[in-house]
Amino acid sequence: MAFRLLATADPAHLATWPSATAAATAKPARIAVLDSSHNPPTVAHYTLLKHALEASPESYDAVLILLATRNADKGHLSDSAIDHRAAMMHSVARSLNSSLPVAVATTEHALFLDKARAVREHAPGASLAWIVGTDTLHRIFHPKYYSPNVPLVEHLAPLFDASSLVVAARPDLPPLVGVDAGAVAEAERRGWVRPLVVPEAEAKEKVDGVSSSAVREQVKKGDWDAVRRLVLPEVCEAVFAQLVRERGLESEFRIDSAGTAGYHIGSTPDERSVETCVANGVPVKHVARQVQKRDFDEFDYILCMDRSNLKDLQRIAPRGSKAVVKMFGEYDPQGETIILDPYYGGMDGFERNFQQAKRCSAAFLAELGF
Repeated sequence: MAFRLLATADPAHLATWPSATAAATAKPARIAVLDSSHNPPTVAHYTLLKHALEASPESYDAVLILLATRNADKGHLSDSAIDHRAAMMHSVARSLNSSLPVAVATTEHALFLDKARAVREHAPGASLAWIVGTDTLHRIFHPKYYSPNVPLVEHLAPLFDASSLVVAARPDLPPLVGVDAGAVAEAERRGWVRPLVVPEAEAKEKVDGVSSSAVREQVKKGDWDAVRRLVLPEVCEAVFAQLVRERGLESEFRIDSAGTAGYHIGSTPDERSVETCVANGVPVKHVARQVQKRDFDEFDYILCMDRSNLKDLQRIAPRGSKAVVKMFGEYDPQGETIILDPYYGGMDGFERNFQQAKRCSAAFLAELGF
């Protein structure tokens, strides 16, 4: 299917998200589009989109997070990969906490010219602002994707009839090779391309060095400290709370979970986390929040997932606070000290995550004398 609308972050927005029906009775929509090709979304994707919306909130009526099921260089994704990546993009959509209708959709097209056409067939008259990093210019301005008999700018003119590029610099990445620099300059001259500024400190933390390729490589290595993103603390909270309930110890514990970063504040857990917990008889009721300084005095223990989280917690802990800050995996009887984040893997990763959380919860209770 050329374009398939999958879901909206808020189900109530599904009816108001731009469509052929809505466009017939309303003004043409202005849509901010985050296109991650057919890659898994990263913190960098989220950061660019967040800043684009914050920098010009009055410029957009809706947001689209678009997954291309086909890559011009790598072919088609499998059905399971599509489902998995669509679920990750839905998590990004929920994490934005935007008042705008945020939709997740797929397209079978690989080239931006065709993607834009497919989106505008669904939302006639819409103007599209594609939120990208400079690395994405390779997929738009490289001559290999177009007929050599027509100047590149002429090829791209139909794209920019109703689209623009909002581009964040990526000085951390190698220079683009093969891109038609003259076409890029002409696009800038015509106003087809405009800059997106991400504050330097945030760019260094959440954009520089972050790419889908880098994430996949670190996942393959099992180097979870190297992947700067949120873990899934709601799983560990749910497992530990279930053990406490089973042993009749509710009055002895106050249990909560939080992230060291604020990407998902207000969001519900990843659907795969919920599915795994429910399948194991563990109910989940959780809304994401960020760790606060008061937590270090309100809680006796703050247990984190990996060394990166541990360093973050130690850095923000107020001097003299009472909480014992440790890695939850230190209680794993199997010696797996890192609670692996299954976000970029399949459902088997969520089950392993659950079982590790269960082992650590039981060992932690035993150490406390329960």
